[in-house]
Amino acid sequence: MTLQLLGLLVHERSRLVSKTALIQAAPFILVIMLATVASAQTVVSAQTVVSARTDGVHKDALEVQSIGELIATPRDEAALRPPIRIVGTVSSVGEGIAATPPEHNSPRHFCIEDATGGIWVQVIQAMREGILVDSKEVLPKIQYGQRVEIFGDLGEGGFAPVVIPRSIKFEGSGSLPPAERASLRTFLRGGSALRRVTVNGVVQNLTKENRRGYLFRIETGVGHFLTWLPKQPRYAPDRLLDAKVRVTGLAGTSRNWRAEFVCPRLIVNQHDDFVVLQAAPADPFSVDLVPIKQVDAFHPDGRPLHRRRIRGTVTFNNQQTMYVQSENTAVRITLNQSDESIQVGERVDVTGFIDTSQYQAGLSGGLIRRLQGEARIEPQPISFDEILIDHKKAKWNSSKQRDMDGRLDGRLVSIEGVLLNFQVARAPQPHRLAIDCGDSITTAYLFAASEEIRPQTKLRLTGVARLLYDAPAVKFNDAPAANSNFAMPYQLDLLLRSDDDITVLSLPPWWTGPRALTAFTLVAFISLAAFAWAFALRRALKQRTGQLTREMKDRRDAAIEFQGAMRERTRLAANLHDTLLQTMAGIAYQVETCAQHEGQDPKQIDASLQTARKMIQHGQDDLRDTVWALNSLPNDEDTLPDAVRFAAGRITSGYPLKVHVRSSDDFPPLAEHIAGNLLLFVREAIHNCVKHADASKIEVEMVKVAKCESVRVCVRDNGGGFDVDKRRRSKDGHFGIEGMIHRIERLGGTLVIDSQVGHGTTVTGEVPTHQFDSEIA
Repeated sequence: MTLQLLGLLVHERSRLVSKTALIQAAPFILVIMLATVASAQTVVSAQTVVSARTDGVHKDALEVQSIGELIATPRDEAALRPPIRIVGTVSSVGEGIAATPPEHNSPRHFCIEDATGGIWVQVIQAMREGILVDSKEVLPKIQYGQRVEIFGDLGEGGFAPVVIPRSIKFEGSGSLPPAERASLRTFLRGGSALRRVTVNGVVQNLTKENRRGYLFRIETGVGHFLTWLPKQPRYAPDRLLDAKVRVTGLAGTSRNWRAEFVCPRLIVNQHDDFVVLQAAPADPFSVDLVPIKQVDAFHPDGRPLHRRRIRGTVTFNNQQTMYVQSENTAVRITLNQSDESIQVGERVDVTGFIDTSQYQAGLSGGLIRRLQGEARIEPQPISFDEILIDHKKAKWNSSKQRDMDGRLDGRLVSIEGVLLNFQVARAPQPHRLAIDCGDSITTAYLFAASEEIRPQTKLRLTGVARLLYDAPAVKFNDAPAANSNFAMPYQLDLLLRSDDDITVLSLPPWWTGPRALTAFTLVAFISLAAFAWAFALRRALKQRTGQLTREMKDRRDAAIEFQGAMRERTRLAANLHDTLLQTMAGIAYQVETCAQHEGQDPKQIDASLQTARKMIQHGQDDLRDTVWALNSLPNDEDTLPDAVRFAAGRITSGYPLKVHVRSSDDFPPLAEHIAGNLLLFVREAIHNCVKHADASKIEVEMVKVAKCESVRVCVRDNGGGFDVDKRRRSKDGHFGIEGMIHRIERLGGTLVIDSQVGHGTTVTGEVPTHQFDSEIA
């Protein structure tokens, strides 16, 4: 089949694409064909392995086994497909009298029985595996009551072991063992599987209907079973419901998806096996009317199996579920067919069978008959705490028990609470409302279209109360039995009929949880965005600040350089005036003297020339000192103390002076222009000591003043000193002290000169450092 499909694929593709494209696709098609062949070989190999056990065994070599022995085989052993050989009589073909005609001609499965039990023969699986010999000739001959010999495999089946036939041999007509009177305890627990049994009961419900027949639920009094009957007038539901019947058939089972027993069923193989012992009433409403509170009351003969009739007002009607209330008691009705025309508030007669699938008894298989008039049922305001209190009081008070009559379960009530959640569902499923009533959480089910209600809305809900009782309960055949006589409710559910059952008492506050979360998320997002913006702005500001710093530094450096140049020009002019110009004037004077005494006094000429020569040497020394001072400022690699030591050594070289330079350990690195001006200040002070003080020791001390964020440089000598008030100034042709004062003031500092005649001189300059940004300075 796969090769044919591939051939069609190639044919269609050859019509749509060119030959070149088809040649390109050929390897891909070849791979698919090879994979298909390999897959087919794998399947054949697997089937060969599964059936190898039986293929190597001849059926005559096997002894006939009892069906009771095979049916007791564990599932894991049956899954190994051991070969078997059995002889028995056909006790059922398909679903018996409810089987469709094609199943009679070629049954998918049938059951055979011997004296020890019965087992299903899975024909469909044997045909799927292709192991059944002469299937087309054999299968149409299989009929109820035939004796057959089967050779094949034992399989695990869906619930119990089954036979997978390889050959079927007919041995004529056989006789089945007489059907046994079923032990209800064994039968209702699935223990009579595949044995023919007889069971009596009352037909209570039509569970399912399809094209092949009706599936009826028959109650025995201690449990129920199911049976399929064909769609014929004699088996019509209106004739069988509430009829007492005797059913003879093959005991089967209904199972779930995990191959677990759910309930028993009987397969009827002959019409005579279904006998009506007591016909159903012609009028279902002809049975006696009972109050709702006595629908499942004590009866000397036990719980009635036939219909019960009640009367009341409809409080809820949706699909196949209805609640009817009378006075202070309500009952749940399960209808065979929904009747949406019956409205809430109508008075009705209801007839049905007692249903104990929930803790409080209801009616199933209900039929409805309208009555004249309507009755309005007022909802009773209630809370879950009040329900618990009522039940606790009634548990220990027999008179209170009589008054309760299950008065809250199924009744029309109203509650108030705050909506926690509105869960929208698709039809026909109801919407769910979670209501916080203060003492409990109630789930309300709305079986109508509605606009979604916002959480935190305060509501009043009117609906049918549905109480859920203690979970620890023992169930026997769908009849719950609490561990104690009186189970306590643990939850209240509410069944709403329409939007009219919902009254809004107050709208939710604007500041709700979701909105608070939204606001928090928005604030967090804005904060994050602001942080990112601030980070980016700070980065841009830092870059811009760096750029401005560089520009300001360049401008400051240019200004300082200009000011420094002007100051240095002034100082240099003073130095040249005091030294070089005076020396040049002296030299000129000596030269003129020589000219005047030329030819007259040789000794005087020699003396004048010698004096001029010394003055020239002195001028050279002064000029050299001036040039050195211009080139001795500290660079980036030197510190101010190191530069001061080098300058002091250079100035005092050749003089009998001791210079001591000290600096504190925390003396900071200084900006270039600060260090340069301080160095020139110190040099001028030392130079003055050498020239004028006649000192033998000079001390230079440099310290950091922490409190003032400044540095202090002190130059002290032990020379002759002078009167500070009578010092020579620039107008007198002396620029040294005024040059020092200008340098310190330019840096924003102060200069103090402390000197007395005969007691030496101390010059102290203090300069602030915090006013100068190191990046700018």
